[in-house]
Amino acid sequence: MLLTTSDDSSTGAAGRGVRLIPRLATEPVHRHQLCAHFERARTLGGGVVLVCGMAGTGKTVAVTEWLRCSHLPASQTQVAWATISEEHNNPRAFWDELHRSFGDCPPCHGDQVPRTRAEIFAQWLGEIGGPVVLVLDNAHAVHDPLTLSGLAHLLEILPEHATVVLTSRFPPPIPWHQLDLTGALVRLDDAVLAFDRDETRRTLTAGHVVVTDAELDAVVALTGGWAAMVRFIALLLSARGDSREVLESATASDHPAISDFLVGELLDTISAEQREFLMRTAVADSFDVDLATELAGPEAARILAEILAANFPMSHTGSAGSEIYSYHPLMRSHLKAELDRTLGRDGVRRLELKAGGWYSRADEPVQAIRYVTAAQDRYALSKCILDLGPKAVFGPHGAAFLKALDSAPTDIADDPFVHLLRSVHALALGVPVEADAFLHATSVRSSAICPAEVLDRFHHAVEIDIRSALGDEVVEVSAPVAPGAHRDIESYVAVQQSKCAMMRGDPGTNDRLRAAASLAEHAGSIRPHLEALMLLALNEGARGHVSAMGARALIGVEYARSVGLSGSGDADRCAVMCRYHHFLRGTRPPEGIDRPLGMSVGIDGLSSPLAGWDSYAMSQLIAFHQTTDKVSAARNIADGVLTALADSRMSARSVPIIPFATRVLVAVHELDQAQRIIEEATRVLGRRPHFDLAAATVEHARGRSARARELLDSVLDHRLDHGVCEVEAHVLRAVLRAASDHEFGAYDDLETALTLAEPEHLIRPFLTIGDAVALLDTHSGRFGRLDPFVESIRTHPDAPHASTNVVLTPAEARVLKQLPSPQTTQEIAHALALSVNTIKTHLRGVYGKLGVSSRGDAITAARLTGLL
Repeated sequence: MLLTTSDDSSTGAAGRGVRLIPRLATEPVHRHQLCAHFERARTLGGGVVLVCGMAGTGKTVAVTEWLRCSHLPASQTQVAWATISEEHNNPRAFWDELHRSFGDCPPCHGDQVPRTRAEIFAQWLGEIGGPVVLVLDNAHAVHDPLTLSGLAHLLEILPEHATVVLTSRFPPPIPWHQLDLTGALVRLDDAVLAFDRDETRRTLTAGHVVVTDAELDAVVALTGGWAAMVRFIALLLSARGDSREVLESATASDHPAISDFLVGELLDTISAEQREFLMRTAVADSFDVDLATELAGPEAARILAEILAANFPMSHTGSAGSEIYSYHPLMRSHLKAELDRTLGRDGVRRLELKAGGWYSRADEPVQAIRYVTAAQDRYALSKCILDLGPKAVFGPHGAAFLKALDSAPTDIADDPFVHLLRSVHALALGVPVEADAFLHATSVRSSAICPAEVLDRFHHAVEIDIRSALGDEVVEVSAPVAPGAHRDIESYVAVQQSKCAMMRGDPGTNDRLRAAASLAEHAGSIRPHLEALMLLALNEGARGHVSAMGARALIGVEYARSVGLSGSGDADRCAVMCRYHHFLRGTRPPEGIDRPLGMSVGIDGLSSPLAGWDSYAMSQLIAFHQTTDKVSAARNIADGVLTALADSRMSARSVPIIPFATRVLVAVHELDQAQRIIEEATRVLGRRPHFDLAAATVEHARGRSARARELLDSVLDHRLDHGVCEVEAHVLRAVLRAASDHEFGAYDDLETALTLAEPEHLIRPFLTIGDAVALLDTHSGRFGRLDPFVESIRTHPDAPHASTNVVLTPAEARVLKQLPSPQTTQEIAHALALSVNTIKTHLRGVYGKLGVSSRGDAITAARLTGLL
């Protein structure tokens, strides 16, 4: 194959002419992936490649590079290149140009209809021996209906060995969908043509420009892979050398080369109306049809459709009816500069206020505050902060909203209302000390943004939130009810007041929390809603309602996931409670619940869990039975519990953890550490039934059974709201009584524990307290309606049965399962369809392997070993 670079003659492969492949001014960067798309089309058989992109995206260069580097057989391939222009909007001129591109093909007769011309041309292509590639460059120049009709027909009837490549700024109006359906069409658009990071670097290197990784990232971000702009930047960097100056100049779009290209190749090709639309919508980073209508007027949808049809450099995301559009960074910079020159700064501010108002009505606080701040309108800025500030800090984008206020006037950025917003955000980040500092900054001044009665209620709610986070005494202060317009703030106030009620043990806490959650949901206040869900779960757990706790916690986890707050402290607390619920019930938690807890970094540089050290310790305790290095895991748990006890914020929430942590430490023989935790918990929080239960566990491990029973009697003398603690106390006392041969007392305690545990299906206390499962094995079948629950405990994978090396044959196992029934040997034989002698043979095998001599002893031994 011969690639020619002259404009007057050429010589082709296999004795045929090859027409006018453009000469490139510089050596192009080879793009392997792009060439692969062309090669795929060539293998389709009659394939068509539509290379569609705005000016300067490298369409012609891409095709030329493919032809230069492709694996087409050089001695057989015929390549023709036709550059289309306005003069080819005449069927005869168009087909003559295609014929001339092949050199020795005679032109068609002018009196033939387009479909006939296409068929004659296709027939001639079919007579060429070997592969044929026809390139139609600038195909967008064709708009004559007859010419387009003939071209469409040609693409449908191409011979198998022919490939047609069209380069165009926009798809010519022919039925492309029909080619799509046949699988013969390969589309290459702006996204495919754009340079990636490596190709951008190689382009700069080819221009003798060496850049750092940071500078390369800046070039990629600035150009978006737009080939012409990458080459402009390479030329500028090569000429000037000062990368920072070049990038700043390019970003401002004030370099003549860039401006001339944008105007000459793109803006001069559109109408004044379309240009006005582009300038006005360039105020926004991105826009949809509604925002475009706000900025550019009621004809925006029509104008946008026309611009898109012309393939103007504009990217869009989303599905039909909800597309979001944005301009290339360099194009947007140029359009904004033109807008500033055309409307002046006041006109631009009016558009920025329109954009800010539109985003305010759309409840998008971060975008709204950015545009309103840029407009420098004090009234609009204050109103935006009051209306949208709480929604922002109660959502996942509080940091971005507050960051935008850094460029606000000093008196607005320093307003007490803004400090309260910063305080709420600091609480969300898990740094209550910083939140307290912002709160103190609001104490002595009135706000120019927020009405006094609203500010007072907001201030009191933030103070409750901070005091509870710091573990200080919380006092609920009655503040005047504010007007109902500020629903975000009122929902936050309701949640914090409900938290106060919960902390003082108010019996109506659940109702107040449900009302607060409903108010927050109605207001769209994300964090207050999530906190209310978390507190509802926590309150159910504190009352011993494990199933309700788990259900509410799961609702909180799913809600946090749906609003983008899965990594928040309240979401982590819900996740831990959900895992705890499933742990107690011996079931598997839903997918995605078991994940690392989020961490916060305080002003001292130290990290701590967002959910608190109590949740961290509980998370470690839940995972303990699955760990291999149990000694290290137990020590980590002890450290977490001691840290929680040392932190006044978490100490009260650590109460249910103490017996659990103690049992883990006893399991790895860390009795002194377990005793230390009990003593520290008692010192910080006073004597509690939970701590006596933990102490009884340690005393039992030390062999002091009498003292352990005294402690358990003390625990069970109290009225316990926490069902798990009561179940554990009865189970442990049953084990102690059984060890001292008090069988009837052991059975009574075991039955009481099962009665308490069965409604909530709490099986974990029986699995973690030593010898409890063995006790259930001994009394299996004696609990009446509780027997199914007992069997679910005994057959749980974590149930510790007496170790055994007994291996029964399948037949022996079937016979063993019949022994607890009242059937005789003959009846068992009949039930299993075996002879009596066979049954007796199997029984001798079972008795021998279990080391027993009677049916009753065999049943007992099988239960102790887990075979029954």
